[in-house]
Amino acid sequence: MAKKKRKKTEKKVKVEHKVKHKELPPETWNWVFVAVGAILIIGILAGVGDLVQKTRATPCAPQGPLTISEQALEPNQVAPDVAANKLKYLLETVNTGATVTIDNIETKFGLYAIDVTLEKNGRRISDTIYVSKNGEYLFGQAVNMTEVMQKINAPKEEFQPEKAEIPTVKFFVMAFCPFGQQAEKGLEPVYRLLKEKVNWEPHYVIYSNYAGGSSDYCIENGTLCSMHGVDELYEDVRQLCIKKYYDTETLWDYLKYVFTNCQLSNINTCWLSAAESAGIDTDKITECQNTEAVDLLKAEQALNKEYGVTGSPTVFINDKKYVGGRDPESYKTAICEGFTTQPDECGQELSTSSTGPAGQC
Repeated sequence: MAKKKRKKTEKKVKVEHKVKHKELPPETWNWVFVAVGAILIIGILAGVGDLVQKTRATPCAPQGPLTISEQALEPNQVAPDVAANKLKYLLETVNTGATVTIDNIETKFGLYAIDVTLEKNGRRISDTIYVSKNGEYLFGQAVNMTEVMQKINAPKEEFQPEKAEIPTVKFFVMAFCPFGQQAEKGLEPVYRLLKEKVNWEPHYVIYSNYAGGSSDYCIENGTLCSMHGVDELYEDVRQLCIKKYYDTETLWDYLKYVFTNCQLSNINTCWLSAAESAGIDTDKITECQNTEAVDLLKAEQALNKEYGVTGSPTVFINDKKYVGGRDPESYKTAICEGFTTQPDECGQELSTSSTGPAGQC
């Protein structure tokens, strides 16, 4: 009888968890546990306004001492506040710049049900995470939090790409993701230094069925989308067209003007001035946008899938994912490590300043 009762309880846990959390597009989860390779039940905050609007209101103020109705802890069981604080530390450590508040703790189905609120980039979302009572596992994910924290706190390995005569730098961004622009601003001086000695490949993060396939974000019946809306998607297309019909330097000249003078709110007209400043035929780019947008975006989407790209920026040097600073000197050092024989330019020191704290859209 005890076994039957336990099986029934376990089944109830799984059903409850599935019903409680609505399924959202995979891309909305990309920044929460990318460091541990697990998909959790907290969504991305930056740029998902409608997701935040749908989130239930949960107070962010501290709730005071965390208590639970049990009179004594079972063997190998940690106190609920210990499990909650461990979860809080993990989420804040993995998600740079996020603030995590523990709103409530209950015991449900033999697990700690921990209500948390995450705040990041001015956005807020609340949800419940189930943690095993020994404080080790996130329910349904089999992620050992102690092991994760040990990996986080371990000394970081230096980035070492494979060698090539001409290194290839692939950088995936969204045209108006501030962190994508941060990466491009860091890469641009490296391009000016190394130019044709490196194969530069700008690419774009293209989602499918983002925000339910809304026409505010997507084209082609919701199959081609960008996080910050269709105006960003079309700017991605224009940059792809410039990449296709002009040289790399022309694209960098165009980008530099956009970063300085254009915003998402005016890009549909501002791009014309940017193109003129870079010597680009606007009629040619408009024609490309009107006739080639779908093919260009589908090709980018396929590359996203091939390289496992879900966020902006994501940089690869000789097909190895780059991890490091976003200042010109950090990028230059990493790219120069990708040369079989480093050119003299690698000895030139670039700026170590970045345009802000690192993050990802």
